[in-house]
Amino acid sequence: MSELLKDGWDLQHLDRACWTCNGDGGMCKDCNGTGLFQEGLFYLQRFILPDGTIKRVPVSKAEVSGKPKNEFRGLVSALLLDPQPPTVKPFQLRDYQIANAAKGVEILRRLGIVYYSMAVRTGKTLTALETARLYGAKRVLFLTKKKAIASIEGDYAQLSPGYGLTVANNESLHKVEGEFDLLIMDEAHRLGGYPKPSKGAKDIRERFSHLPMILLSGTPTPEGFSAIFFQFWVSKKSPFTEPTFYKWAGNVFKPNYVNVRQRTFAHGTVNDYSDGIKDKILAVIEPYMVSYTQEQAGFVVQ
Repeated sequence: MSELLKDGWDLQHLDRACWTCNGDGGMCKDCNGTGLFQEGLFYLQRFILPDGTIKRVPVSKAEVSGKPKNEFRGLVSALLLDPQPPTVKPFQLRDYQIANAAKGVEILRRLGIVYYSMAVRTGKTLTALETARLYGAKRVLFLTKKKAIASIEGDYAQLSPGYGLTVANNESLHKVEGEFDLLIMDEAHRLGGYPKPSKGAKDIRERFSHLPMILLSGTPTPEGFSAIFFQFWVSKKSPFTEPTFYKWAGNVFKPNYVNVRQRTFAHGTVNDYSDGIKDKILAVIEPYMVSYTQEQAGFVVQ
C-alpha cells in the first residue's frame, strides 16, 4: 500500500472511477457503479491521479464479475502493485461462423451478392465481417439501425479484420462520404416494401448498386415472398432482370412471380401483390442464400 501512496495514489480515487466514453477507444457499458468498461478483451478500470492524470488497469471479466466494490478495490490495488495483464484467450469465431463465411465468400465472388439468412444470436455480424476479410475488402460500409452501431463496432474491434469500416444507419446515409469496395446491409428485409421502392432502397441503389453486397436478415420475408424483390433490386447484380416490381410481379391475367389478386373496396378496385410465388422465387434466390438456424448452432429452443 505504501508503494501506491508513494506513486501518488489514494484509494479514495477508486470511487471516482465511473466515466463516460470520451472517444478514446473505450466502449462504454452500463457500469452500475463499478466503473468497469470493456475495451478489446479486457475490462478496464479508470483511475484519476491527484494531479489530474489518468491511469487504467486491465482486469479480466472473470476476476471482477459479481465482486462487491470493496473487494474490487483490493483487487485493483494488487494489480497496481503488479500490473501484469491477465492471460486471455484470443477471440475466435465459432466453427459454423467460419464455415458459413467460407461458403458466403465463394458466393460473393461468383455472384456479387450473398444473403445471410441467419437466426438471431447465431452471429450474422461476425460472419459478414469475416466474409469481408476473406473477400479482401479494404474499405467496407456497414448499414444498420442506429441502436446497433455500437454493437457492430464492438464486433469489428474483437475480430480486427484489417480493413477500414464505416458503420452508419440508413437515415444518415446522406452524411456518408468516401469510396468503398464492399457494402454490408443489415436487416435487409427493411428494404422489402412494395410495390414501389422505399427512399432507403432508392438511395442505396443510386449510390452503391455497383458494389458487391452482403445482405443480412434473420427474417428475409416476414410478410411474404413479394418482399424479396427490392432487397436484391438495390444491386446491379440482382438475379431478377425485371426493371420494376410491377413487371416482376406480373398481373392478374399473366402472373410472373406473384399471384396478383384484385380486391374491391368502396373507393374502387386495387391489385393485391402479397402472394409471392414461393417456389419460383426460391429457385432464383437459393444460389445467393446462406441460411442458419438456432437449432443448427446448438441453441436450446423452447
